[in-house]
Amino acid sequence: MTQDYSIEKEKGNLTEAQVTKKKSRKPLLVLGMASMAMMFVGLSSAYIVSKNSMADHWTEVNLTPAFLISTILVVISSVLVALGSMAAKNGQFSKTKLYFLGALILGITFAILQFVGFDELVALGHYPVGSGSAVASSYIYAMVLFHLAHMVGALISVLVVVLRLQMNKYTKEYYLGIELAAMFWHFLGFIWIYLYIFLNTMNTVG
Repeated sequence: MTQDYSIEKEKGNLTEAQVTKKKSRKPLLVLGMASMAMMFVGLSSAYIVSKNSMADHWTEVNLTPAFLISTILVVISSVLVALGSMAAKNGQFSKTKLYFLGALILGITFAILQFVGFDELVALGHYPVGSGSAVASSYIYAMVLFHLAHMVGALISVLVVVLRLQMNKYTKEYYLGIELAAMFWHFLGFIWIYLYIFLNTMNTVG
């Protein structure tokens, strides 16, 4: 089995197992991302309904600077992942590793800044729950944390890619792990940008 795999690899062909993975794993990831997107759509709809039903005493809670900085970082990280994917397509895996490592660092910083943003909200008197909380702030905490939970999965996938790149596990003909990690990373980056715009525009009063 190993010998056959090596021969096919040298010819630049994919093994049957690799072809099967490419045909199955991408659609599964797309299905998973679609399900996640529907969850965020549901949360957004619930947010709008709550705001409309409480229009007379809705509290305007704007996202703090830490969330803006994290948004900028997630955009930059997506650019790095895109560059890394292009490098992998050309077989330049040393560049891919550097780009994905940079994206990983920015992703971790993004996660840290989310909690910094929470601290900033608390400092402004916007609590997630309790007597001092508002419905608007509770939604912000819930939606950001829900996204962050998925972001942890994306960080793990990028970390796995970096480790596998270090061990030379990818070839120019087959780098499915890189493709899947990039798809998920871009998806969560898009979701965050949507959330940032949504929470900053839909939360205004009047």
